[in-house]
Amino acid sequence: AYGTGAPPGTVECGIDRATGSVKNRGVATNGASATTTLRPFALIVLCGTVFLSVINASMSSLALPDIQGDFHVKADDLPWVVTAYLIPFASGTVVYGRLGDMFGTKKLYLGGLAAFAIASAGVSAAPGFWEIVGARVVQGASGTVIPSISMATIVKTTSPAGRGRAIGATVVAVGVGFGLGPLAGGTLTDAFGWRGPFLATGIAVAAFLPMAAVFVPNVPGAPGQRFDLAGVALMCGAVTGTIIALTRLPSKPGSARG
Repeated sequence: AYGTGAPPGTVECGIDRATGSVKNRGVATNGASATTTLRPFALIVLCGTVFLSVINASMSSLALPDIQGDFHVKADDLPWVVTAYLIPFASGTVVYGRLGDMFGTKKLYLGGLAAFAIASAGVSAAPGFWEIVGARVVQGASGTVIPSISMATIVKTTSPAGRGRAIGATVVAVGVGFGLGPLAGGTLTDAFGWRGPFLATGIAVAAFLPMAAVFVPNVPGAPGQRFDLAGVALMCGAVTGTIIALTRLPSKPGSARG
């Protein structure tokens, strides 16, 4: 970068304090990616929201017996509470990562957090079983924004020296979320009924939303990029078929059981 005090062939970057966007000052001549240091509290916010999106997936199964008791749901239909979350959650990771590359990360991230909080409250207030399933679909579709955009933000706003630690912190958040999910789900269900885990998730995500708006930086996108709609459709179809096969087929008459 010339005229910036940086060595030739490098990019000097920073955070626009007014918008929270990552700004490049200089031109890369060696193909290096533009990076800046992610603030520690922003990393805490990203890891915290990733934790909440993951723990929601792993703790919901503990609420299934109470949901079945309240709504007299057939055993074959009950797994839809979990499946309805997993299908959009697994399918959307690549989709939102690409959309973040095209349109920027922060608006997608904040929109995902807001929708996830609202959907969590919707599950907790659902008057019937299929309303729960519908709200879980929205939960999964919005919840998957959080890890995909969080990881993209970390990769693009950290220096090579600090990137490994930041990614490692995110991986730890995922592992802790999966590990604590059953314990948290069982405790909240015992204390507050099946609505408890979902309401607690919504409240926690809503608490993170203003912090994310202030501290998490935006990575601008490049709108001219191509979105492979056919590839996304094929991937989503494959993911949907696999998850349904794993969660539904063994319960059908004549299917092999483990």
